[in-house]
Amino acid sequence: MTLINFPFSELIIPDQQLLDQPSQVFSVIDLFDDWGIEESIDKTFAYMALAKHHTFTILTKRVDRMFTYLQSGGKQRIRRAAVDIGRELNLDYELYEPYETCDFEYPLLNVWVGVHITNQQSTKQIAYLEKVPAVVRFLNCEPLELIDLRAYLGICVGCQICDFQGNHQIAHSKLHSVIISRQLGDNTLLCELDWIRSILSQAQTAKLQSLLSNLVRI
Repeated sequence: MTLINFPFSELIIPDQQLLDQPSQVFSVIDLFDDWGIEESIDKTFAYMALAKHHTFTILTKRVDRMFTYLQSGGKQRIRRAAVDIGRELNLDYELYEPYETCDFEYPLLNVWVGVHITNQQSTKQIAYLEKVPAVVRFLNCEPLELIDLRAYLGICVGCQICDFQGNHQIAHSKLHSVIISRQLGDNTLLCELDWIRSILSQAQTAKLQSLLSNLVRI
C-alpha cells in the first residue's frame, strides 16, 4: 500500500509511465478531517474515479462527515469534478465521458472506506460506516482497551444457544475487513496482546478478512 504523495494527475494521464505498472493500492489522507474543504474532496474523489484501474483506501475519524458527503449529493459533485479535470488535462474524451453522461457506477468500485477505532466509545462511528455507500467498508483498530465489536459484526452477545458466551454469528455484517495494528510514536500507549486477540477472534467469528499490521514490540 502506498501513501499518496504525488499529483493525482500522474495516475490518470495515459502517457504516464505509472500506467504501465500493475494496478496498485493507494492510501489517501483523511479527507474528512476538519481541515478538509469540499472542493478538495470533490477533486480527490474525481481523480480516484478517473484512475479506476487503481484501488484507493480512505481511513477517517469523521465517518459522519464522510456519510453525509457520499450519501447527499456526492455522486453529482464527483461527476462534475471529473468532467472539469478531464477537460482541464485534455484527457481522451472516452475517459471522462461516463461522468459527463452520468453513466458510471456509484459507489465507486475502486474506493474502499474505513473508520479508525481505538476504544469502545469510538465504535459508535461504525453505525455511520455501515450506511456509507461503498463497495468495501473496513475497520482500522488500534486498541487502547478491550473492544467489543460483536454488535457491529453480526455476532451474538450472549444467548442460550451459545451458553451466553457470545461466540457465534447471527447476522451478516455490513463490514468487509478488519485491520488490527498499534499506534505509532514515542508517546503512544502500549497495546496489550489480549486486546489484539479479542478483535482477531471476533473478526474470525464474523468471517471477515483480517490483517495484522505494526504489531512489533506489543
